[in-house]
Amino acid sequence: MSAPTWEEYMAPAIRVLADGEVHRARQIVESAADLLGVSAEDRQVLIPSGQERYRNRGLWALSYLSRVGAIDRPTRGNYRVTDIGRKLLEDHPDGITEKNLRALSGDPNAPHTFKAFPLAERPATPVVAASDPELDPEEQIASGVARINSDVAEQLLTRILEQEPVFFEQAVLDLLMAMGYGGAEGTASRTKLSRDGGIDGIIDQDALGLSRIYVQAKRYALDHAVGREAIQGFVGALAGNQASQGVFITTSRFASTALAYADSVSARVILIDGERLTRLMIRYGVGVQVKQRFEVVEIDEDFFESPPPISRPITHRLACAHGHPTGAGGGGPEPVAARPCRGGLSAQPFRLRERSARTEPGCARTPSACPRDAAVTAGAAAPRRRPPHRGGAPCPRAAALWLGRPRR
Repeated sequence: MSAPTWEEYMAPAIRVLADGEVHRARQIVESAADLLGVSAEDRQVLIPSGQERYRNRGLWALSYLSRVGAIDRPTRGNYRVTDIGRKLLEDHPDGITEKNLRALSGDPNAPHTFKAFPLAERPATPVVAASDPELDPEEQIASGVARINSDVAEQLLTRILEQEPVFFEQAVLDLLMAMGYGGAEGTASRTKLSRDGGIDGIIDQDALGLSRIYVQAKRYALDHAVGREAIQGFVGALAGNQASQGVFITTSRFASTALAYADSVSARVILIDGERLTRLMIRYGVGVQVKQRFEVVEIDEDFFESPPPISRPITHRLACAHGHPTGAGGGGPEPVAARPCRGGLSAQPFRLRERSARTEPGCARTPSACPRDAAVTAGAAAPRRRPPHRGGAPCPRAAALWLGRPRR
């Protein structure tokens, strides 16, 4: 028997909540797994993130049911059934599918449940189903990440609304600083609630405070629309502080009149609604943390197109008879440019030295002090030495030089 999919957890989850009481998510998933007959062995199976597979699928089922209003979440991690959920189970007692959820919106052909049921405060974000066979694997990954981010964005707004206004004001300043506003030595400070004058925070763009950004952060219910009057008040506060730029951030959305007014004033006013706020928080890592990273690999074409090491030319370094690199001037030995050897190839480049019977600049020894130089000068055969190399066929030109033979 294959493990139940996340869709198969929806009907049992509603049955667990049928008593009308508030239940914790963990308890709901465990009871739903019992109703589905999930074995102890299947409950030990982990997904790559380290979470149990059955628990992950059960939690996704709760997330989808909450999105369509079939269950309610009075507090974090706690759920209870709604009339919509009871009707949904009554209509589909044998099992609920994602298509059944989309049908509740009146559009069963919507590409995704999150598309059919956008949050009240923002327009729908196009998210396609990750199981679409027409998508390639990378597109499926991107779609899955978009679905996760959409769910996290909803949770962010819920958690923010549960906090005090002071928490939201500080979170907004943290976000703007994470985005780079404030510079390397800038600061962000919250104004006092008793006399903020319509300004909730100030960001100094430099250490001297010559350039400032004024911030107003307002927590509103998700279905509230911020009107023109609120923006007018903020613009007036900017004028009172002789400021020319400000940011108005809210958890809800802006009415069209507010957007039009912000565009018409001379001061630069940026409006950030709940959708953009959560998107920025996820992007800059404020209020969220990375759960897991995936790496997608591909073939390294340079690895297969680059020539093998054996085709690289061997290089020689010019040196005097004593092995010192030659160079001009009396300040000591200086290296000279290497040049390729065309006489042969080696598996790895190795250094050979062209020896001469005369003293090169930078060498303190005289030819008479070196027995090898004396032998070469007298025309006698130099002591035979095997050219040093690290494998491969020796270079004939280099061998001739080491044996004292004249260069061709």
